[in-house]
Amino acid sequence: MWDTFHAASHLVKRSVDGHLSAYMKPDDGSQPPLFKGSNSVQFTILFLTGFIGLIFVALLQYTFKLLLTLTVVEEPPAVYLPLDEDAEALNANPKPHLTRAEGDRVFITSSIRGTLRHLRREAGMWSPWRGIGPNSLFALANVFTRGVAISILEIFMPLRLAAIIGGIASMVALSRFALVCTHIMISAPEATRWWTRYQKTTWAQAKKTIPAVLIWATALQFVAELSIEAAKKDISSGVRISIFGTDIILYILIAIPATILLVRVQASVLPDDVATIVPFDKTFGQDTSDTDGVLTVEKAIKSIDCAVFKRVCIFLVKFVPIIIATSSVFVVLCVVMFFSWFPSESFQ
Repeated sequence: MWDTFHAASHLVKRSVDGHLSAYMKPDDGSQPPLFKGSNSVQFTILFLTGFIGLIFVALLQYTFKLLLTLTVVEEPPAVYLPLDEDAEALNANPKPHLTRAEGDRVFITSSIRGTLRHLRREAGMWSPWRGIGPNSLFALANVFTRGVAISILEIFMPLRLAAIIGGIASMVALSRFALVCTHIMISAPEATRWWTRYQKTTWAQAKKTIPAVLIWATALQFVAELSIEAAKKDISSGVRISIFGTDIILYILIAIPATILLVRVQASVLPDDVATIVPFDKTFGQDTSDTDGVLTVEKAIKSIDCAVFKRVCIFLVKFVPIIIATSSVFVVLCVVMFFSWFPSESFQ
């Protein structure tokens, strides 16, 4: 989905590139006209507006990632038992108020506002952005690792293929870091710093998630390729819309299940002594006695039923329009300010 947004941003960028080049070109060989006189103040305001918009949307997107992760893992128990209640005694004397049918389970993540209230209650006011530090470092490390991988691979293969393989390879190389980031998001607050958790997370644990990482990274690369195709200049609007539509369908059918698969495999590696911020069973209803309690790809696929897929899709329907609307507001505001304050005729 982020690749679709990224491709759309390229379309917007190209629409203003021609005008912007005129503003940035010095008219007397000394200083670009954009920075002359009162234009410098207006440019500063425009820059700050865009910068604040980027920060705000980035924080919103991280909250989206956090809530999506919690939605994927949450599995509240169907039966509630008090700690001092004997199971056999309860079966002999049923208490309806202590049991719930499978379909009547209450999910914290069924409501965005409810999830945010739960997070603030459990982890404080800044909980919608818990773990944003290590996740930001992970994103930077991924950009660097991918760049290094592509620069090496393009010696032996076309750049397009090198970019695809490099993107997948960088995710596999950083699978341990990705595992730590997911564990921080799904666990209850701890006094330990994230680098301490990284040191405690071994490569032996991370290697168990590599098959799921491969599937997820491949799925996202495939969807990203369609986004790149849709952003090309030499295609008609009808073809572009068709590609974007196909991209969205494939995101729903491929990327969403791959994301659920990866997060659940990563969650199954969470140490037993770590409390979770939302209730879930690390086995997700699967028999993991033969895999040391860790979900394999096959068992993770079996754990993805229609109910969890439906919950994730409902969450996307609720949250994605918020991101799109917020991004659009800042983009439109910046574009209107730009063309109102810097009409191209004034620089000709």
